[in-house]
Amino acid sequence: MSARRAFTLIELLVVIAVIAVLLGLLLPALGSARLSAQSAMSLSNLRQLQIANDLYATDHDEHYLPASIDIQVADVMPAANLHRWHGERDSTAGAFRARAGSITPYLDDSPAGGASSDVRTCPVFAPTLDDLTGSGAGFERGCGGYGYNRVFVGSRMLRTGADTWDGTLRPDLDDAGSRRVRFADPVATVAWSTSAFLDASGGLIEYSFTEPPAWPQWPEFSPDPSAHFRLSGRTSGVVWLDGHASAEPIRLRPTQTFTAAPEVFENANLGWFADGHSLQLFDYK
Repeated sequence: MSARRAFTLIELLVVIAVIAVLLGLLLPALGSARLSAQSAMSLSNLRQLQIANDLYATDHDEHYLPASIDIQVADVMPAANLHRWHGERDSTAGAFRARAGSITPYLDDSPAGGASSDVRTCPVFAPTLDDLTGSGAGFERGCGGYGYNRVFVGSRMLRTGADTWDGTLRPDLDDAGSRRVRFADPVATVAWSTSAFLDASGGLIEYSFTEPPAWPQWPEFSPDPSAHFRLSGRTSGVVWLDGHASAEPIRLRPTQTFTAAPEVFENANLGWFADGHSLQLFDYK
């Protein structure tokens, strides 16, 4: 009888080592390919949001979507803050219902009276959104990790100086966004971006606005940044008013903040894709 040849222990260990090396080489490439696909999907989502915005403007006398109909503070009483572009809520302590958002009827994947499940969910940010929903901490459900240029596109600003604007002078201006004709350079005007915000504990939450690097009323001061550089860990997805989308690197980090130290925002990949503290990429000019 002939003896049957089998693997020796050394040969088996060599095969296992080779497989481990191959996996070590392939896994980063697979992870990178997956992130690239998610980034491309996120940019596609942003384009669809702006297409929906343009469709809304066509139906509403050339006015873009209102960002937040009742967020401004009137002279004698605080704003209700119950309506935003992505949904509505019954009280300021409640979460928004995405199905009631003014953008909902204009999204291709939104069933009648329902809420979009794909376009308004950034695939890169989806795990954070799931955690927020599971913990009950998420209140802007429906924005999905995307922020709207509220200060100019989603509201109507009045000029108060050479480089200053204000929307609180007329709270009734919140009922509609700005008209398309007001923007001199749609190719270089931000419409939406990937966005997030820091909560009181320093964790990330969803946030439905992309804030400029300067306050329109006080250009010398900056709001806390909300552009989130999550695509490939270094870039923010941006769609511009003309409808083209791009992945923008972080160019400006906060030096003065209100809710946390500047390095906390930096560690959370929050900042701006603008070159300086101005409204250049956000305003009518």
